[in-house]
Amino acid sequence: MVGEKDTDYGRIKRAREFERSIQELRGQRTDIFPVTVTVIANHPHSGLPDREKIAEMFILSLVLVRPAQAADEWKFPWPQNEIARYTVYHIREPIRVDGKLDEEAWRRAPSSPRFSDIITGRRPIHDTRAYVLWDQTNLYVAYRIEEPFVHATFTANNAPIWQDHDVELFIAGRDAYYEFEINAFNTTYEVFFIWTEAYERGGFAAQDEFERSRLRPFNGVGFGNHPRGRRFGSFDWHFPGKQTAVFIDGTVNDDTDRDRGWTVELAFPWKGMAWLAKAMRERLLKRLSPPSLTV
Repeated sequence: MVGEKDTDYGRIKRAREFERSIQELRGQRTDIFPVTVTVIANHPHSGLPDREKIAEMFILSLVLVRPAQAADEWKFPWPQNEIARYTVYHIREPIRVDGKLDEEAWRRAPSSPRFSDIITGRRPIHDTRAYVLWDQTNLYVAYRIEEPFVHATFTANNAPIWQDHDVELFIAGRDAYYEFEINAFNTTYEVFFIWTEAYERGGFAAQDEFERSRLRPFNGVGFGNHPRGRRFGSFDWHFPGKQTAVFIDGTVNDDTDRDRGWTVELAFPWKGMAWLAKAMRERLLKRLSPPSLTV
C-alpha cells in the first residue's frame, strides 16, 4: 500500500514500477496472480519493504489470492471471474494474539464478504467474515463467527475437528499447500500437502521432514480426481511459530442462553512459509530489478 504523502518521496512511482515488473514476470501465465499494488489516499503506510521482502511477499500473496494451475487452461470448477479479491494492509502497531480483535488495526481492517455455503453457494443464516493484516514478521488472519449456540467437542490437536463448527484456512504455493482448521476450543488441525508430480522436482524428497515414509497419499475430500492429480499429506507437520487464540462471546456447550458468537485470531510467521514459496522465489529474485525496488 502507498499513502498519498509518498508522492514527496517518489514511492508511488516505485510502486508502479514494481507493478510493471510483476506484469513482466507473469507474462501470459495464468497460474500466478499477485495482489495489485494499490495507491490509497489518507491511509497510514509504512513504505515499501526491501527487495528481498517484496519478492517474498509477492510469492506469498499470490498464493493467497488464486490457486495454482497445472496448465494454461483453467481446469478448476470455480469460475475465474468469481474469485474474490481482498486487499491486505501492512501494520506497524503490535498485535497481541488473544482472540479478542480489540486492536485498532483490526478495527480498521477491511472485512471479507460474508461467507457463503460451500455446497449451495447460498448466504447462510448467520454471519461469518474474515480479516487479514501483515507486518514484517507475520501474516495475521482473523474471523468473526456469529453463532447463537457455540459448540465444540474436540480438544486434541489434529482430531477430526471438521466435525465441529470450525473455520479453515488454506495457504497454497505452486507445489504444495497448507491446510489449517480451528474450533471454538482453540483446537487445531494441520496438514502440509505436496503435489505428487512436484515431490521430487521441488526438492521435498531430499528433506527429512518430508521423507516418503512420513507422508500419506491423499486424493482430496470425497476422494475425487483433482485436475492436478494426487498429493502426499504430512499429517504430523506443524506450522513453525504459529500463534492461535479464540475468544467466545457467550458460553460454549450451554444452550440455556444465547451466545453472540466467537472470534479467532491467528499469526503465521513468514519464515514458516519457506517451502510454500520455494518454487517461485529464486526466479522472482532474479527477475525483479533492484533500482525500482529500493527505498
